[in-house]
Amino acid sequence: MSWSRNGRRDDNPAGSQSPRVRVLWDTEEPTVEVKTLLPAMDIYEKDDAVVIEIELPGVKKENIEVYVAHNLVAVEGLKEDIGLVRPGSGGKRVSFLQLERKLGVFRREIELPITCNTREGKASYESGVLVIEFKKISDRRGERRRIPVS
Repeated sequence: MSWSRNGRRDDNPAGSQSPRVRVLWDTEEPTVEVKTLLPAMDIYEKDDAVVIEIELPGVKKENIEVYVAHNLVAVEGLKEDIGLVRPGSGGKRVSFLQLERKLGVFRREIELPITCNTREGKASYESGVLVIEFKKISDRRGERRRIPVS
């Protein structure tokens, strides 16, 4: 398969470009537009905590950052290039015939659905899954209380 200067495949008689790939032609070589990755996640509630689990397979622990401000949790980092030298290739570069794994910068922002103690959150990373846990606290906003009149 080859691409013409207008970003269309030469072997496609209709000449239409796939809507899933946008090719930029600012240089001699075509480059694919890079977007921020959005890793899959689950949020669930335990009796005393809210837990966020985010799938980050292939990401090194030192490339993961977790931030919290008020009730907003941000997870960001980098899934590095897997490299062109692969195990079993004798240290030689390989040519990929198909490459589907996504690489690059990732970011997720999560608004905690329940009032939590964000000052004492815990995060752990094992087997490609980041687990973030916050203890729940009772939300007293909107709670009806009697105020004695003196």
